[in-house]
Amino acid sequence: MPIEVSRQAVRRLAVTKQGLAGPPLAATEAGLLALVRQLGCVQLDPMRVVERSHRLVLWSRLGPYDPALLDRLRWQHKALFEYWAHAASLVLADNLAIHRHQMAAFAKRDSVPSRRQQAWMADNAGLRRAILRQLRAGPLSAAEIGAEPARAWQSAGWTNGRGVREMLELMWRQGQVVVAGREGRGKQYALPLDWFGAAWNQAVIPQAESRRRIAEISVRALGAGTVRHIEHHFVRGLDPDLPATLRKLVDAGRIIEVRLTDGPNQREAWYAHAEDEAELRWLAGPGDLGGRTALLSPFDNLICDRQRVRQLWDFEYSSEIYLPKDKRQFGHYVMPIVHGEELVGRIDPQLNRAKGSLAVHAAFAEAGWHKDRAVGRGLGQALASLAAFLGAERFELGRRMPVVWRREIAKEIG
Repeated sequence: MPIEVSRQAVRRLAVTKQGLAGPPLAATEAGLLALVRQLGCVQLDPMRVVERSHRLVLWSRLGPYDPALLDRLRWQHKALFEYWAHAASLVLADNLAIHRHQMAAFAKRDSVPSRRQQAWMADNAGLRRAILRQLRAGPLSAAEIGAEPARAWQSAGWTNGRGVREMLELMWRQGQVVVAGREGRGKQYALPLDWFGAAWNQAVIPQAESRRRIAEISVRALGAGTVRHIEHHFVRGLDPDLPATLRKLVDAGRIIEVRLTDGPNQREAWYAHAEDEAELRWLAGPGDLGGRTALLSPFDNLICDRQRVRQLWDFEYSSEIYLPKDKRQFGHYVMPIVHGEELVGRIDPQLNRAKGSLAVHAAFAEAGWHKDRAVGRGLGQALASLAAFLGAERFELGRRMPVVWRREIAKEIG
């Protein structure tokens, strides 16, 4: 029989499994790797209004850490690499077999954009061969590739006319090349066998096993989720019959079914990992979660599925980064605030690297939280931690925020 729990219990489990409650992992290479394994993937985004998203996601859970540790995991130990999860992400080398199924599926996609890409690649087979030949000598950037497409790449976006970059991007998605380094926003590419060594050819598993692993990784990272949540969280589009995969995992005792006793999803089946059943039952009790106050990147794993955020937290959130200034409701780079198991508000911060200052232009409270001193204190502590992580030496606090929060923040940041 399904376990019946409240939305609060599921929120608590979600925050816990996302590493935002309980003692944080150590800010070491081992701690960073364990955290990425817990999350399944960490989305990449180049925006640096505060800091790049993947660095913020890890900071929210670990506190200040040395980014050089993450670079060593990526480029020296090769325990992490760049590939596509629900978006371009850092993923685990341990999951290479899963991502190889993605690579094969990408090359066979049947849609209007995919057919256009495949036709363009076919017309430029000479460029693809030239790239592979030149990469045998070692990693290269797009600018270092000595070849041009026979037919130019045309698009309405920023890639228009950038044929070598587009070819490398498509080859990356198909697993013909891997990202082997970065300099700023620029990427270096290498051949997969050169980068992964023997692991590249050993990373072969049956499709059914890949689907099972994907489902379990998603369920573990979510805490509990519906079929749609599980489909959208980690790797998308690889399991055309995810409900059947989940039923097999239930029958095998690997996951359990959950029903919500409140909220808009009481008739829908939710799933949690069997190993988390005892924790879910405990979190359904009256005990205190012991969660923290944390700031979340706009692309954080906890909130990347906006529909799930509405279902569990009644929290409406959308990124306003690309909106004109007069169309923004909350600000340019808005970071939600999680306090315990609740999403209690959002802030609009910006790092001024030239001045070494962290500005908080505004902060907004959800209904009922604007006078909560504990949230204000926690927010102040989180901002002090963020400044330490970013190397900011002073703050600029705007007036557009709850009075109680501003007073408590000022105490914490000195």
